[in-house]
Amino acid sequence: MSAILKVPFRKTATPQARRIVLDVLAAQQKPLTIQELWNCVVQHESQTQGNSPPAVAAFGPSAGSGEQITAPYSHHIIPSMRFLKQEVVPSLRASAHIEQIHRRETLTPDEQARRLGMLSKASQKSKAAQLAAAVSVWRWQLREKRPDDSVPEEKTRFGEEVGVGADWSHLNRRRQNSRVDKVKRDVRWLKELDKARQEGADAAQSS
Repeated sequence: MSAILKVPFRKTATPQARRIVLDVLAAQQKPLTIQELWNCVVQHESQTQGNSPPAVAAFGPSAGSGEQITAPYSHHIIPSMRFLKQEVVPSLRASAHIEQIHRRETLTPDEQARRLGMLSKASQKSKAAQLAAAVSVWRWQLREKRPDDSVPEEKTRFGEEVGVGADWSHLNRRRQNSRVDKVKRDVRWLKELDKARQEGADAAQSS
């Protein structure tokens, strides 16, 4: 019989636990239900750690009374579905790293069987038809980046006030050429004016 190791019960989501969930969601091609996410997390950690260590019993806050909470994978960073669901996922949702989406889907036969297995035999018969139809499903995914709601500040062109960037297509060719030449002259004048202002400011600072 393998030894039972006592380890501290994890109370909050660690950075390592958060990273595992983010990596798992990033590797998937579709959003995951909490059950699918848990299955992928277990597979991810098992592959990362290789051979599993001996069975471990995780003791919760009431360990002093002798009551123990057995986590299925206590040697993992995310030891149980409960820890994933109550600690890691809410932590990532609060920090806006992941989001929950709602869909109506037809469950796979395996998922239907899993849900029926959680019901009493008396309830299975009445619920079987409901589960075979489209049902509400909540899934988790990485939060999509949303465009900034703020309106970007428009940058004005140098010389815009004298016609730079204006549309002269409504004028005939002769008038267009004349207007372009005038704008060029006005821009040169603006540049000379800016240069004179800068020289005046430099002279005032040095005096």
